Amino acid sequence: LKSALMQGADEVLVWDDASSDGTSEMLAIEYPEVRQLGSPASIGLIRARNELAKAAKGELLFSIDDDAVFTKPNILGQIAHQFAHDGIAAVAIPMVNVKRSMALLQMASGPGSDEPIRQFIGCAHALRRDYFLAVGGYPDYLERQEEELHLAAAFHKIGLHIIKGWSAPIHHFEALRETKSREIRLEARNLWWFALRYTPWWALIPHVMASAWNVLRYYRSPWVLIGCVEAVVQLRRIRRTPFSASEFSSWRKLSKTLAPRN
Repeated sequence: LKSALMQGADEVLVWDDASSDGTSEMLAIEYPEVRQLGSPASIGLIRARNELAKAAKGELLFSIDDDAVFTKPNILGQIAHQFAHDGIAAVAIPMVNVKRSMALLQMASGPGSDEPIRQFIGCAHALRRDYFLAVGGYPDYLERQEEELHLAAAFHKIGLHIIKGWSAPIHHFEALRETKSREIRLEARNLWWFALRYTPWWALIPHVMASAWNVLRYYRSPWVLIGCVEAVVQLRRIRRTPFSASEFSSWRKLSKTLAPRN
């Protein structure tokens, strides 16, 4: 919050997702300038981000996690200037996963560059609010995991772009812990739902097989297979809106710009 308030933003919003540890009271006392929203029952991070976007007053939305900080006070200004034309829906803000390595992710090659990237990392990005709301925000049926990928596809289908940013980085202090079974299951499920929603029929089988293999190779857990089964059993929860052949081709070309897991 301190690093966000140093950015000179029009407003800083926080969603209190039904906490019971005094967070809400602490915010009111120590950060009275912060606009606090919340719900009496937990709605989860995806729905919370959607609600914050609806409530926000500015044209640009900057989103970070509770374990991330802006390292310099001018990052918002630098990134805002990179929404240079109407075709840019989002800018991926440079970031470092401090507890993993000092690799700089999502960094453009230089100021003024316009380098497309398939998707952004959730704790370091800026969005055009009107475009975000126009595509319906994040699909809240995902619960969590891979919501950025689904949003990126929705942007891509209407000709909007995500680009790498040029600024000082956000530092992400993600705890190094064993991934929970629920997160593994949801990641596998949501990757299959992505394939089943957006992939053309002629590419569907190799895409879903590659998605399952990539997650299984990374996590080596039976929860990957459980998530894939759940994706099929609950298939009615998604609406199929496949890429055209040209959209799918241009989407696949963007894969090379993805930052690796780090």
